Amino acid sequence: TNDDNGSILPWSLTLARYVLSEGRQNMRINGFQFDYTAQAGNITIDVSLYDRLNDAAAMDSGSYTFTTTTGLTDARLKGRYAKIVQSCSALASFMRMGKHVAFVRPAGQRR
Repeated sequence: TNDDNGSILPWSLTLARYVLSEGRQNMRINGFQFDYTAQAGNITIDVSLYDRLNDAAAMDSGSYTFTTTTGLTDARLKGRYAKIVQSCSALASFMRMGKHVAFVRPAGQRR
């Protein structure tokens, strides 16, 4: 089973900071479509965007909850580097991860 002998077994997966558009300009993330197969439990996605790779504080961030029926999720986040943390602390939670999509464009352009 996907638990700790009947107790919650929380999990998390972190995608370290990665560059958007080669770091040449601020980019805006307008939305996400996360691809989870056979998901059990609500998954929390914490997204932090930074101006520089080694900045201590994020310039923008958001937290989103994905259920088994969540599709395209709107976001309005801006930065050059993105860090994404996926986590869940529900009893017997699990997921199989497919291909996630972020809708990204240069900051200042219309959607």
